[in-house]
Amino acid sequence: IGSEEHREALDNCALIISSQADNYVVNYFGEHSDWKKKFVFLQHGVTLHDLSAWLNFKNISLFVTTTNEEWESIVSPQSHYRFDDKVVKLLGMPRHDKLLTMNQPEKIILIAPTWRKYLSTKEIDKREFLESEYSRCWSALINSPELYDLIQKYGYRIVFVPHPNMRQFLDYMECPDYVRVFNYKQESLQEVIARACILITDYSSLAFEMALLCKSVIYYQFDVNCFYAPGMHTYRKGYFSYVDNGFGEVVTDAKQLIEILNNYLLNSCQPPQKYQLRMRNCFPFRDGKNSERVFSEIEKLVTLQRL
Repeated sequence: IGSEEHREALDNCALIISSQADNYVVNYFGEHSDWKKKFVFLQHGVTLHDLSAWLNFKNISLFVTTTNEEWESIVSPQSHYRFDDKVVKLLGMPRHDKLLTMNQPEKIILIAPTWRKYLSTKEIDKREFLESEYSRCWSALINSPELYDLIQKYGYRIVFVPHPNMRQFLDYMECPDYVRVFNYKQESLQEVIARACILITDYSSLAFEMALLCKSVIYYQFDVNCFYAPGMHTYRKGYFSYVDNGFGEVVTDAKQLIEILNNYLLNSCQPPQKYQLRMRNCFPFRDGKNSERVFSEIEKLVTLQRL
């Protein structure tokens, strides 16, 4: 990115196809250069929050969705999005095709927090980060003696996947030797998901990847009362309710979390029937043809462009 070859290719292309919709992808040259190209938005996760305030300013020609509820939340007349069903297509996420073939669960507990907007300011320092509720709660969990006792008792390993924005603060956190920190530059997140048995997250859409593979999820939402407050994040609360639609129990304190995790490990991390049903009903496609459907729709865009 940034090379002369990249700039020339981007300047001359007819379509931009990406899982990202940030300006460095779609508006690289500024001055709304993205509006001169057709943009295919593959998405990098199932949209469960309301991202309309951000995405409505993008010139999206094909908007790929994965679940019926996600598609409906965007094209519905009641939604805040400006896109209709001519642009938003229910096709399935392309990378899910490979994920389904990779599924080989091992005794791995995946811990993957999302990020918080209030920690993204340039002025925040080491002390402020360590004193934040976010840092204190996640640090306390991965250093918990009770968590260590559980993995020793049941023979599990822990992989901690920090949000990319969290990497700059990792050196500040004490991470015990028995917790392996995921390295984005050297590892594949798809492979880690394929090998994990259970996910502990707060609000991450990674839970949908686990649900696709019918694997267990626990939501640790210690700040649920303020998470959607104005200024706390870049999006608004969407159609998805973690309690009514989620793929696992929602807990607000570490003690609850350890108790529920113990029950899961005791039962080889099998999701309860209630959540298995939600997982099965969530995805209309598990046929390995998501990429084929997306490619077909892109071909239609190319054909229209030539006419």
